[in-house]
Amino acid sequence: MKKIVCYGCNLGCGLYFGDVPYFRKNSPVNSGKICRFGMKIHRYEKVLPKVDGKNVELDDAIAAAAKKLADVKEMAFVSFGDVTCEEQLAFNKLAEAFESDVHTCIPRFIGANIEKIRQSKEIITFIDPYTSYPLILRHMLHAKKNGAKITSYYWKKLRIADESVILNPAEIDKIKSINFGDSLVITDLNPLNLDFSNEIIKSCNAENIVCLKPFLNSTGASLISDGEKSIYQIFEEIKEKKIKGLYLLESDLGIVPDDTLMAALDELEVLIVQQSMRNALSDRADIVLCGDRKFEGKGTVLNFEGRVLENEGRMEGIKILTDILKSVGEEIDYDKMHAEVLSKLGINEIDEYIVPKYDIKYKQREAEIKNYEGDAHLVYAYNPFMWNNVIDRDFVEISPSLVESLNLHKDELLKMTSSKGSVAVKYKINNAMPDNIVLSPMKLPISTDIVTPINFKEP
Repeated sequence: MKKIVCYGCNLGCGLYFGDVPYFRKNSPVNSGKICRFGMKIHRYEKVLPKVDGKNVELDDAIAAAAKKLADVKEMAFVSFGDVTCEEQLAFNKLAEAFESDVHTCIPRFIGANIEKIRQSKEIITFIDPYTSYPLILRHMLHAKKNGAKITSYYWKKLRIADESVILNPAEIDKIKSINFGDSLVITDLNPLNLDFSNEIIKSCNAENIVCLKPFLNSTGASLISDGEKSIYQIFEEIKEKKIKGLYLLESDLGIVPDDTLMAALDELEVLIVQQSMRNALSDRADIVLCGDRKFEGKGTVLNFEGRVLENEGRMEGIKILTDILKSVGEEIDYDKMHAEVLSKLGINEIDEYIVPKYDIKYKQREAEIKNYEGDAHLVYAYNPFMWNNVIDRDFVEISPSLVESLNLHKDELLKMTSSKGSVAVKYKINNAMPDNIVLSPMKLPISTDIVTPINFKEP
């Protein structure tokens, strides 16, 4: 069995993989545990190589991609960080060959490590660990068992919290007044919530922030690549014709809540996707290149702590990039890339039980946190299934009081309306939910943002 790292999030849980994943008891991150997403990583449908909607041999798809890259100017390259550092570096070299950068859409940041969570006496959290980052929960529970006080700021009450403060979307800028003191702060940094996470990060001591990220190698990718465009800036530049071609490496732009943004992709001269799992994006791409499954790529990854982990796998993804580079007369070698990665990280060898020290300065963004109008709101909740464009739960969570006020009966659907239209969905009653929030683990067609003002009357 090969030693791999789960790609469900940036925790970097260590597994073994044969035909199915098994937890690895000596992994420093998850110590013999695996979440429900990690148990399913091998089940998803693998994509097939395509050109203009037709199945082709991979070599033909590679040749088509090389030709389009040569023909189309103003190409943008995007990789959120769901590949190894070595594949990310190969992608960088491809982008450089066509006078472009690789954009990760996630700023560079490395904060506190797991051990600091376990030793903390006061923790302030802005995530739901049960749903978004399940294996971080065991470390929070360890701290709580040793007397730590946990305060949560979230859309619903959390069982682990001694004190739960419900975030009000209409007054969300009140987080600016929080006195963090010496508390350890747990938040997340992903392409969809940069204004919110920016406000948290700039208000705290970086050494006291645990900054989780949705994609396995988001930390490594941000250290390897220099591009700083946000996911929304990329869409805007496509609309403005500043970006005419897009090459996505294991990066699904379909995670944006407002799916009307996806229409911009139809304006591109070429959309190239290199990924392992079939999804809506691969179905609409001009060229599809099928690489390794995310957990099978050979190389190194960095988790949220900056801990360097090794993935024992294959090099299909790197070979695709190598073959395209050959078309412009460039050669790359895995061993040399691996040595370059270690050099960029400032280490001589991989030791998963040591967290290297990094001198990384978080670059403050100009984004201003915004309040959301309205009395009721649909909130797009993060989870590893959402990040991988998989629907794991087809219901929303609402409070018992909301069920009563709407006179909803068993098996009846919850109807919601936003500025984009109406939808009817299954619901589950949760006593931890406030009356004015509907929490959804899936993207709904009425979403306009992470938080969407709604009402419960049909137009």
